[in-house]
Amino acid sequence: MGIALCPRTSIAEDLQQGRLIPLDWPAAPRETALLMIRHVDKWCSPLLTDFLALARKHMQTE
Repeated sequence: MGIALCPRTSIAEDLQQGRLIPLDWPAAPRETALLMIRHVDKWCSPLLTDFLALARKHMQTE
């Protein structure tokens, strides 16, 4: 038995099938960090370039 803080999207199937249950847990606001790493000397596809730009745009703090 244990408690974990998980993104709902990553456990949606488990919630739907009843393997996990959500708890109403009053907690202080949380911050999430995201680290994107790529080799600076390697070719970057246009798709990856677009993804990185989109991720930066949506993950910026306000």
